[in-house]
Amino acid sequence: LLGKEVPGTGSLSHQPLQMRSAYVLKPGQFTNWVPDFRAALDVILYDTHSRLRCLHAYPLCSAEEITGLDQQNRSLLSLTTRSTEGSLTEKQATRESPLDRGEPIREADLYALPNSTFPSDHLALIADFQIPLDSNNMQT
Repeated sequence: LLGKEVPGTGSLSHQPLQMRSAYVLKPGQFTNWVPDFRAALDVILYDTHSRLRCLHAYPLCSAEEITGLDQQNRSLLSLTTRSTEGSLTEKQATRESPLDRGEPIREADLYALPNSTFPSDHLALIADFQIPLDSNNMQT
């Protein structure tokens, strides 16, 4: 229905939308990663007929970056949760191993989302937009 007349509206006016994504995803990039599933599910769309301009879309993390950051985070957690005797606490031991989701997990999915570093199974999409001021509405 985007940009098309809604049946039965007759006299209502409409303007077709020309939607564009703020992100141009390359093959292999994803916004959602759970065990046995990795895909681009999320998008930031904006109407190109509006004067809104996308200035910058922040890069998405790769699977390698997510895995590396989560491993680094788990290492830091282990340093801060050692007991006074120098042995690992139960809390730290559970944080060192990937989250058990009730089934065997393929090694490629050990750091799937959510994990100890990324609290959601979706990556954040962040973009900077500019809304130009209309010269008729500018104040001096």
